[in-house]
Amino acid sequence: MNLNTQLAEHLRQLCDGGNWTSVSLRAVISPIPLAIAQGRITAKESVHTIAELCYHCHYYIAAARRVLEGRALDANDAFSFQCPEFQSEAEWQDFKQQLFDDTVALAELIAALDDVLLSQDFVDAKYGSYYRNIQGTIEHTHYHLGQIVILKKLLVENVQ
Repeated sequence: MNLNTQLAEHLRQLCDGGNWTSVSLRAVISPIPLAIAQGRITAKESVHTIAELCYHCHYYIAAARRVLEGRALDANDAFSFQCPEFQSEAEWQDFKQQLFDDTVALAELIAALDDVLLSQDFVDAKYGSYYRNIQGTIEHTHYHLGQIVILKKLLVENVQ
């Protein structure tokens, strides 16, 4: 199995399950209603909501997808937490589906990569290699998924 295939499978499992952490985006986020996703456990703005963390993860997944589709890298860290205020449950559900769809699409693009490309610069040398950016996106999403799991537990306990 090539490295690109392994990375793609790791990302698919992060989205849909089967990874060694036994936690997936779809299983954790799918049942979260908008009221919980936008709820805060503290008044401190530095503690992000579930919706903000989901948006943040999607921001980088979508940016990587666009690059692998041959488009420009147009992401900027300063905008990665500018989560919209979802106005309805339907908007929130649509956003979650877009997160899942973009994650799976990115995995498909990664699987189609030539392994040689993984060691080359991702758009610009200052960003490191394709491998670094792909693996970093996976690690970054796992990290925030852990935060989402904790926030979900705290918020659901507060509601009950």
